[in-house]
Amino acid sequence: MSAYLGSTLVVCKPQAGASLLVAMVILVALSFISISSMKTAIFELKMANNSKQQSLALNNAEELLLVGENRINDIVTQVNSNPSFNNPFISPSNPNEGFYLPANLAAVSAKVGTIDWSNINKTQVGGGKNYFVVEYLGQFTVPGNTLDQSNSSYGDEPHAFRVSVRSEANKAVVLLQSVFITKTAPI
Repeated sequence: MSAYLGSTLVVCKPQAGASLLVAMVILVALSFISISSMKTAIFELKMANNSKQQSLALNNAEELLLVGENRINDIVTQVNSNPSFNNPFISPSNPNEGFYLPANLAAVSAKVGTIDWSNINKTQVGGGKNYFVVEYLGQFTVPGNTLDQSNSSYGDEPHAFRVSVRSEANKAVVLLQSVFITKTAPI
């Protein structure tokens, strides 16, 4: 192939398409890199969302533990100051209220993972589905003695409660338990 450039004859070789092939290879490589980066970004976004939901469920569960423990304090205070108080441990206004004596523990398994949470009343804390169960475990003797002799609990027989909490935030589920001690009985 030849062409005139002004008065000079320029002879061009036929092109073999090498630059087109190199450009296509680079374009395919950049496409793979961008698709991989996009998949990684989406995966990291999902991980961050799951972490956020898990953290939210944990915060709600911890707050609900405090609600349950405060409810125990309220009940113990009411029982000691008001004999006509409708104690939820003895005669719950709703059997699914979530307060159980040792005799009633057959209704609720001692293992938090096997409690039928669908029958327990939902407590609104934060957002999502949040439930708590309070089990009165009875009275026990504290063994030994304490280092602080002025506030010795040796020989004291406190009352123990187990507060079990289940909190859901989207697909994240958190189960927590705490043991709460009072010096006076709830009944």
